[in-house]
Amino acid sequence: MIKFGFLEGKVLTENEVVRVSNLAPLPVLRAQLLGQMQSPIQGLHRALNWNLQQFVLTLNAIKEKKQ
Repeated sequence: MIKFGFLEGKVLTENEVVRVSNLAPLPVLRAQLLGQMQSPIQGLHRALNWNLQQFVLTLNAIKEKKQ
């Protein structure tokens, strides 16, 4: 049973030690952070791409209608 721990010179309680032990490895945490940072950019890209695609489809429909 763990009673306490040390992390960077600070004494941790039993609950804090358990919480730290349940953290994902650093590379996983970095990947999760990067994914969350990219998410709004990807959403904006999809929205702009969809609008552009709809615009092109509309122009093609108008072109076909005139022919």
